[in-house]
Amino acid sequence: MRMSKLLPEPERKRRHLLTRQQTWNPYPAFLYKYRTGNEIFLDRLIVHNELYFASRDQFNDPFDARCHMLYEGTGAQKRARFQKLMKDNHASLKQREALARVFFDPLEAAKHAQLSFDQVADRIGIYSFTENPRSLLMWAHYANEHKGICLQFYLPSDPAFVEVFPVRYSDNLLTVNWVTDTLKDEWAVQPFLTKSREWLYEEEWRAFERNRAGVSMTIRPQALVGVIYGARCEADTIDRVRGLIATRVEAGHPPLYEWQAKLSSKHFGTGIFTADGPLPRDWKGRPSTHVKSVAARSKDGRAP
Repeated sequence: MRMSKLLPEPERKRRHLLTRQQTWNPYPAFLYKYRTGNEIFLDRLIVHNELYFASRDQFNDPFDARCHMLYEGTGAQKRARFQKLMKDNHASLKQREALARVFFDPLEAAKHAQLSFDQVADRIGIYSFTENPRSLLMWAHYANEHKGICLQFYLPSDPAFVEVFPVRYSDNLLTVNWVTDTLKDEWAVQPFLTKSREWLYEEEWRAFERNRAGVSMTIRPQALVGVIYGARCEADTIDRVRGLIATRVEAGHPPLYEWQAKLSSKHFGTGIFTADGPLPRDWKGRPSTHVKSVAARSKDGRAP
């Protein structure tokens, strides 16, 4: 589906700015969330359509949403950046004098820039999706060794998904020069969208909200459209999820389409089929290592 059909102006221009390095299908129709199926809070998602936005310290990557702040530039660049900071924050004369003592000392300015970023980053709420519902590693790591589930979201159904962006994978920790880089429109989101290349297999997309760390947000009921049962998903888990779907329908929300993951007999891969339905007679599957997602293809201009 073309992005022009999913996003009106001016959101389309904004997304193009932030995903300009993605030239292949920059806005997928579906994203996914792997779960064990045993979470106590699963009803908040399936029945009440709530997404929990975690803080960066709740993620399993200790480098998540981090960057290294620098304070480098000519004297003129530093003065211009300082004046913009004062203007943007409507600083009083007393505040200007106090900050001037900090920002014209390079060592103190670098420390202050890092501290300021970290204080803001600690309050950013993050929700992670993946573009790939067939990843063997994701099923193993986040869905209880293929015994869990994978929830399916339809992005065009909710304007909130305009704020979902692909992660970029890099060999280098992101470095931001406060003097020059923070003048660019997209700099503020990049620390939250840059991860080590070792996480490439996650093919991750992210939504984030300022000052919402540890807070749940409600999406439109039409946004959650399906559930995929893992290839090893046990009957108790399926029964529990179906019970939550029934409660969801009783609450007046649309039902979820139910899918079943199946292991290939010929490849290291899975296929996804209608739950309780027959497999195509000649199905042999395909390798799950054939990665074609936007997130996995994203190029990081900072990498050497």
